[in-house]
Amino acid sequence: MFDQIPASPTPLSQRLMTTFLGIYFAIFLSGTVIACFRWSRLMSLSGKITAGGYFVGLVLSAVFLLTAKSARPESYRWRMIALILVVTAP
Repeated sequence: MFDQIPASPTPLSQRLMTTFLGIYFAIFLSGTVIACFRWSRLMSLSGKITAGGYFVGLVLSAVFLLTAKSARPESYRWRMIALILVVTAP
């Protein structure tokens, strides 16, 4: 009877979540630096949107990385969704 009930998905471990957030932080940090050097002169609207997206992602990933140890395993999924939405929104 219980063989047909699927198991609930296991939450991400704290070490794996810290690794993912560190990778996102490095990507957003390098993207912010590249965007600032690339558009050091007069910045177009698309350049401002791209640089703003990198900066918001950098701040979010830094905050999530600093609070990763105190977060519940259920909130890891929502944090990753927030970071992915920041990347895909602009």
